[in-house]
Amino acid sequence: MVTSRENQLRALEEALSDHLIQYESLEVDHKEKMTFLHRRVEEMTEMCSILEEKVNTQRSIPGARKVKAPPPRTFCGTRDSIEIDNFIFDMEQYFRVSQLDEELKVDTTSMYLVDDVELWWRSKYAETEARMITMDK
Repeated sequence: MVTSRENQLRALEEALSDHLIQYESLEVDHKEKMTFLHRRVEEMTEMCSILEEKVNTQRSIPGARKVKAPPPRTFCGTRDSIEIDNFIFDMEQYFRVSQLDEELKVDTTSMYLVDDVELWWRSKYAETEARMITMDK
């Protein structure tokens, strides 16, 4: 009977030892994961601080707010040099305030052409498109 109890005690001690090994392994794994998460939280906090600083910097720059430019006047194709100069000046101002990309400037300008000059532009645009299609083939 004593032997049986000793065997049971040894079995319990072995089971306890196995459980302690598993616990220590889990504890090490848990500490590694927590360390990783703490580092990630610190990185994210730093990134948030940088973004907040950038946003605050942009707010404090004079003129950093987007200004809505009034649309320029249309151009009907008149041959008056003052009207032409005014139209070009208005478009340049509009582009500058609107901060348009270079490739959008021609398309945007064409939207402000009316009457005969609009018809002229449509024909030139169609010719250009036809040449591009021919070159592609």
